Amino acid sequence: MYKLMVVDDEYNIRSGICTAIPWEQYGIEVVGEAIDGIDALEKFDKLQPDIVITDIYMDNMDGLKLAEALTRKNPDVKIIILSGYDEFEYAKKSIDLKVFSYILKPVLPNELISIVKKLTSEMDQEKEIRLRMDYLEKELEENKRYLKEKLLIDLLEGRIASSEEFKKRAEFLGLDLSYKSYVCLIFNIDGLYNSEGDYDPKEVYKLALGVKDVVGKFLYKRGNAIIFLDDPGHIVVLLGDNLAQNKNRRSVLMECIEEIRENIRKELGITVTVGVGGAYDSIFNARKSYEEAGRALDHKVTMGKDCVIHIDDVTSISGSRYIYPVDRELQVLKSIAKENKEKIRESMNRFFREMEEQNYPKNRVKLAVTQLFSVVARKLMDMGTDIYNIYSKELVDPYKAVDRFDTAEEINNWMYNLVTGALDELQSNRKNNVRNVIRKIQEYILQNYSDPDLSLGTVAEHAYLNPSYLSKLYKTETGESFVEYLTRVRIEAAKRLLKESNEKVSDIGARVGYLNAQYFCTIFKKNTGLSPVEYREQK
Repeated sequence: MYKLMVVDDEYNIRSGICTAIPWEQYGIEVVGEAIDGIDALEKFDKLQPDIVITDIYMDNMDGLKLAEALTRKNPDVKIIILSGYDEFEYAKKSIDLKVFSYILKPVLPNELISIVKKLTSEMDQEKEIRLRMDYLEKELEENKRYLKEKLLIDLLEGRIASSEEFKKRAEFLGLDLSYKSYVCLIFNIDGLYNSEGDYDPKEVYKLALGVKDVVGKFLYKRGNAIIFLDDPGHIVVLLGDNLAQNKNRRSVLMECIEEIRENIRKELGITVTVGVGGAYDSIFNARKSYEEAGRALDHKVTMGKDCVIHIDDVTSISGSRYIYPVDRELQVLKSIAKENKEKIRESMNRFFREMEEQNYPKNRVKLAVTQLFSVVARKLMDMGTDIYNIYSKELVDPYKAVDRFDTAEEINNWMYNLVTGALDELQSNRKNNVRNVIRKIQEYILQNYSDPDLSLGTVAEHAYLNPSYLSKLYKTETGESFVEYLTRVRIEAAKRLLKESNEKVSDIGARVGYLNAQYFCTIFKKNTGLSPVEYREQK
């Protein structure tokens, strides 16, 4: 409900306006009356009316001067002027003072009601706009921290067109640009991926927010840090300070980082690796520090996780030329050819150790691992197994493997497991193939044992194998020789015939592949302990 004050030096007019109209029906409450401008000004602060209806001509202070004084006190107050003078100068002055309406006396109730209804409608709209703007102002204040992060992301990633643009946005957001130096840190969460190369985005973002919170506890209180999330598992910190550029400054920074890492372990149960860029004397050079922190973090793959890697340390131990370990690659291929898992492990360890000794950065590791994986996959294919048919496409992508694993040791284990798994598959396929060969040979013998000319040579010819190789293969796989199996099949067939028929012994011998009856009797007794006749008489 809006509040109304009526100002007029004539009692009847004041009273008529206050009582003749049912103001409450129109959302208005009459909160007071005044006999002139002076009286109105004295009551205004206490009554705080939204609408003032005033006569234009009064003693002490007229309506126009009152309107001018009231709008100085409250620019939002709405004023309606009543006048018995139809003069242009009065009307013009009213317009200049942004008076809502200028009404000539005598005023009819319906006319005043119509004007007030229009006024309250406009006031309702203004109120809605004001509430909306207040809400937006509050939202803006609440989001300033995130807008600061967005501004710095734009700066670090080179999306700021000019320093002037940055300064304007920074000033609006209250970003302090007065520090003597700026340095960028990147906290990388260790062990994001599981053994299948996947990660839970929800869990990663929870951990990232947890790390951000722990970092903030240490750095926000210093009032010189902006912390934001970058890629999953990456928390970027832009740190400003006023310490002198000396070794002590770096020592203080590293001690602070170690304290943060220790608290991350305690509060979240995880470890982080931190890349640290160089310090620069202007925030506009912070992008260089950001890029350096990223390059330092790239050495995590060979330097190991759960540590702090400063760009100066990386620069001092890494050269501009990296040598691919060709000899180690050949050792890996030789060990695979021998199908010796222990040798494969040793040769792969040597290969990856050489990368670590040269302190390969991440991009170099990707190239080296991709090259090694390519020749290894080709070697396995030559041996009879296709690694790309055994595993999913995602699992055998070396570029993605380097991204999802933290260290060279983990990449080494990934490749070792793929290779030995492929060899297991190869050996399993070979065994299955051998079993199929043995099964087919045994089926052929069962179908042809009655042939007196059946021999190792004829069976080997049927199986397209060398007789000596077949003899050795059969013995290895079954535990008995080819001849022992053939003899066992023939004797078992003869035993059935002796039990089930009255044929002559010599005829039965011929039916199972022994044309010489005496030789048949000798072989039969040797395998059963009885002569054919004695065996038959047992039934």
